Amino acid sequence: MVDFTRQREFKTREAALLVDKGLPPGIHTFQLVVTDESGNQSKAAQVKVEIARSPIPVTPVTPVRPVIPARPIIRRRRPRNP
Repeated sequence: MVDFTRQREFKTREAALLVDKGLPPGIHTFQLVVTDESGNQSKAAQVKVEIARSPIPVTPVTPVRPVIPARPIIRRRRPRNP
């Protein structure tokens, strides 16, 4: 896993790179240079990526007053039909 927060160069033989999720919000520039088997290097390709802060949506909760009955609540059972 690659940690891009240290701003260093990474070399790999693979065409993919597993990225750590530690980049802070903001605009980051990635640069890619490819080297072939003979040692020839490509021109640097750059892309800018914006990492946005994703707020966790929170639904506001309205406090509710507890219901306090004036008289005790008594449950009565209905008689069964024979």
